[in-house]
Amino acid sequence: MRELSPAARLKLEELADQPAATFKQRLALLQFQIVVLLILYVVVRIMLKIPWLGRGLSKVVKLSREGPLYKLGVWLCRRLARVTMGRHAYAKPICAPAVRIKKRTATTIEIKVVAVRGRFGNADDVIVESCVDGAWTPLTYDSTTKTATASTTPGSSIDIRARASNVRGAGPWSAPLQATALLKPNAFYGGDCGEFSWRQTPETVTCVIELPRGRKDVVVEATRETLTAGLKDVVFFDKARLLRPVGEARWEIVDGALHITLEKAVPTFRRGDHWDRLFATGPRVDTALLPLSLPSIASG
Repeated sequence: MRELSPAARLKLEELADQPAATFKQRLALLQFQIVVLLILYVVVRIMLKIPWLGRGLSKVVKLSREGPLYKLGVWLCRRLARVTMGRHAYAKPICAPAVRIKKRTATTIEIKVVAVRGRFGNADDVIVESCVDGAWTPLTYDSTTKTATASTTPGSSIDIRARASNVRGAGPWSAPLQATALLKPNAFYGGDCGEFSWRQTPETVTCVIELPRGRKDVVVEATRETLTAGLKDVVFFDKARLLRPVGEARWEIVDGALHITLEKAVPTFRRGDHWDRLFATGPRVDTALLPLSLPSIASG
């Protein structure tokens, strides 16, 4: 049993109420279109013979190629095809929509969905679903902005899929897109990433790693763009690329935890400039939840 969206079922009912065009009606409409096109062609050719009118017409055509006149003409042609062909103007979608992440926060993930247009430019309805713990749940799709928003929890991952649907049926699902929500900042304006945590001030970023009990044989090497840290027989980071360049580095052991403090090459004094992650490939925090400016305090 094929799945139809509510919008598709409503369109199907509307098309069922319309009388089907006969062959003679379609033939007469085709003849009328040919005659109108021939008349327009002759008129345009005559106008182009007039130099000043031809130059003006060329400018109008260039301006209208993607402008309101062009769009109006395309809309009229599509509307005429739908009225003439009725249900036959639609075809079952054969391509899955393109799905990508538009915006992420700590509690929501906004998805952009782009569906391929059907025959004669018919815009298919779109069905979007999200999956958490193996259960797929429909999302509300906004056809105006072509987006859908899923609610989630900080740092959690969900799968998103979509497919097109019209009066002829539903097309294939897109490949599931995995999206991860941003982390919620910790009390030190950084993030808790499981194996380590990090914090920041306008001038510094600090990586904090819990050490095994009694271990102090720490090895730390920091360059302008990478960080290496570990014990003599354990590696925590091996030339991990930092989000942005840094300057001087220093480290210390505080209450059994290794604190590696890196000077930011460029201090950050505005919310939009604060670091949203420590490493280039690390989990990101939602900087929108940070204050407009961070307090300049020692990160210890």
